[in-house]
Amino acid sequence: MMVSKLWCAVVAGHPFDIDDWADVFLPPFDPWMEKNGEHVLLRSASLVGDFDPIKADHIAKRLVTIANGVFSMRHNSSPIEYRGVANIDANGAIQIHCIATIASCVGRARVSAVGVVMGPDGQIITSPPQRSREQEIMYMAMTNAAIADVLTYRERRNSWFDFWKAYEIVRARSPRGKICSVFGQSAIKSFSDTCNYYRHSGYDCARNPSMTIDEAKILLDRIVNWWIDYIRGASS
Repeated sequence: MMVSKLWCAVVAGHPFDIDDWADVFLPPFDPWMEKNGEHVLLRSASLVGDFDPIKADHIAKRLVTIANGVFSMRHNSSPIEYRGVANIDANGAIQIHCIATIASCVGRARVSAVGVVMGPDGQIITSPPQRSREQEIMYMAMTNAAIADVLTYRERRNSWFDFWKAYEIVRARSPRGKICSVFGQSAIKSFSDTCNYYRHSGYDCARNPSMTIDEAKILLDRIVNWWIDYIRGASS
């Protein structure tokens, strides 16, 4: 009889980025974060199964890659490092099977805000736990290859080539002309011309790039967020 194993991704990064993940990757929704001794773990139902370490490593890497794409798009966070895949035994102990290199940390500051709802008597009103926006996107990405591909390109940080590849996927899966009508034809033309300028060294594209890479990132992230909402609405 096959016995399902509990696997998890072991991650590391700047404490502020780890805190960002922990703030929105909360149980009982998928994925969720856990601490196990000195290790920080990303857990998911997709990592429960009769997997060997190689397959579990593949799933865990993909999960962390997509999550980094989500946080790059929504929070401009630095990427979390994938350290390896681990098996959790019946006693809660973990056995790490693969270790990856950890990038050096830099000094940063983190600012966050917590909103509460209070009743007329001054008491805090609690609401049932809800899946976070980031968890919703993760769920969609794990079941939709196009979304997973877009987030993988966003995980690779600031690259004109990756910006354009992400945009190509979104454009091909959006109603014709819809992106221009939502975000403005001039903005989309500037984004397209500048991406192609840097991708092709000026061949068959704008002579004077008109958009900075930071401006392009902001626009692309708005487009991707809109597109994910469009897909969610179309499938509901």
